[in-house]
Amino acid sequence: MRGAGPASLGSRAVRPRAVEPKAIDPLAVEPVLVYRRSSPLDVLGARAWVLSPGGTRIGLVREEGGAARWWSAARYLSRAGVFTTRRFEVLDARGWPILRLRRERRVERTTVAVERAGGDPVGWFVQRRVGGMLRLRIEGRLGPLGELVADGWRARDWTVRDAAGLAVGRVTRGAPEGSRGRVGAQTRTVRVGPDVPEPLRTLVAVSPLVVALAMQADSRGR
Repeated sequence: MRGAGPASLGSRAVRPRAVEPKAIDPLAVEPVLVYRRSSPLDVLGARAWVLSPGGTRIGLVREEGGAARWWSAARYLSRAGVFTTRRFEVLDARGWPILRLRRERRVERTTVAVERAGGDPVGWFVQRRVGGMLRLRIEGRLGPLGELVADGWRARDWTVRDAAGLAVGRVTRGAPEGSRGRVGAQTRTVRVGPDVPEPLRTLVAVSPLVVALAMQADSRGR
């Protein structure tokens, strides 16, 4: 009788299939996340770092797909990017994908879809009305989850509310007090409330990206 060893098929040993390491999802555990963009999101190839309040890089957001530089410049100058579908990928600190965001081509209302790296849908942000204060309805596979609402017509800060109208998240422009690095229009911070259930928690965590894309599509700026 042969001793213990690799499984064999005939005389050929079958090696066990390598197991890919799981991505470490900071969006699922961190109560405060800082998104710092390296360039405006209306530029192709835009990136944003996901940071801890202390300034540690714990993730990266990058646009998927490539394009010529002249088209990137043309879109920046003409705002043509509002009328094109755009896709972004959220990676952990090791470069493993966590989430994907897709902002649909805008006709009247902004729509952003969020899905897991494997393709499972998480939810959708859908602009509720055109004009006036910016509001985006948050939807899941099983129905409404809440809404993302600008605090005023300037849309500098936002509140995330669940389906019952309770505040479960807060998006503010700039970095938290005491954090390191640059602050300003290219930086937004999200604070996630305690005990927010999935999938709403993940949608709250990515809401600063949705805010940036909604503002790009809105006439008030980025």
